[in-house]
Amino acid sequence: MKIDKDFQALLPTLSEQECNLLTESILNEGIRDPIVIWQEEQILLDGHNRLKIYLENKQKLNNNELPIRELSFSNKEDAKLWIIMNQLGRRNLTTERRKYYLGILYNKEKQQGQRTDLTSGQNGTKLNTAQRLSDENKVSVRTIKRAGKYVENLDKITVDAGLKKYKEKILDGRIKLSVSEVDELANNDEYTEYLEDVFYQLEDKIVKSATEFMYNLNKSLKKEKEISEFNKLIYKLKTRLDKLISDKEVEDMIISLRELINKAEIKMEEIIKNGNSSYNTLKSGLRDLYFGFKNKIQTTKRIEGVDYLINLFAKLLKEANLRKKDLEENK
Repeated sequence: MKIDKDFQALLPTLSEQECNLLTESILNEGIRDPIVIWQEEQILLDGHNRLKIYLENKQKLNNNELPIRELSFSNKEDAKLWIIMNQLGRRNLTTERRKYYLGILYNKEKQQGQRTDLTSGQNGTKLNTAQRLSDENKVSVRTIKRAGKYVENLDKITVDAGLKKYKEKILDGRIKLSVSEVDELANNDEYTEYLEDVFYQLEDKIVKSATEFMYNLNKSLKKEKEISEFNKLIYKLKTRLDKLISDKEVEDMIISLRELINKAEIKMEEIIKNGNSSYNTLKSGLRDLYFGFKNKIQTTKRIEGVDYLINLFAKLLKEANLRKKDLEENK
């Protein structure tokens, strides 16, 4: 008898408590349900846990014969479909795992409908597949189609991302992810490098939901982007000062800056009053900041990075004044 990893991966894993309860039941009552094998290939289809417990406790079971049921299948895909259908008949499936099984069924039959050598009327086949699965499982057609997408998205954020160990935890409900959260994580490239982080934080109850994690992450990424934009703005101004080559250019720059003093004070007071530190708001204020705005440092400390920027702007102004003085002395 052989174990196929693909088949085994379709089956739910038992928790330690569940395994202990099953072991106790088998030792007390024996194996009531036979294990199921694929007759032609002698591959185990159902009963992996029962087989393991039987082999570990064979003597305690008085070497009783292991009950086996053999089923015939023409190929591996048919055997897989039997496993899924058999699991869907169980009452103790989690919502996530039931959804995953329905999605596999829908995707497999939909894929078959796309092959012209297997069926005709492709669109009709897709509709009939979803409708039939909907009727058989007493759920809506939309639920069936969403389940198909759920399979693709879940595999993408776990198996394809090298995080297969989290797939079982999600399907068993140990890590809670809604269909929309799985879809968002799978189809937004910004989250790709943070997938293990979100799983870890959900498992350790650091965040209540993936939505909360994504909100916190977006907030952090936005701040990083704003800091990057600030740095670009500073670089542009510094570069502009470095390129000043004539007295006229330096004087125009300083005159322009002095004309903005009043506007800068008003803008900064608005920012402080509203407590708004978003880039778009600060950007307009920073463009108006006068470099010698030292008296405002104490009142702007609660706006992150403003005093740092003020000092930088002040330094740039000093450099501009020195450049102007050098030009005057060289006349």
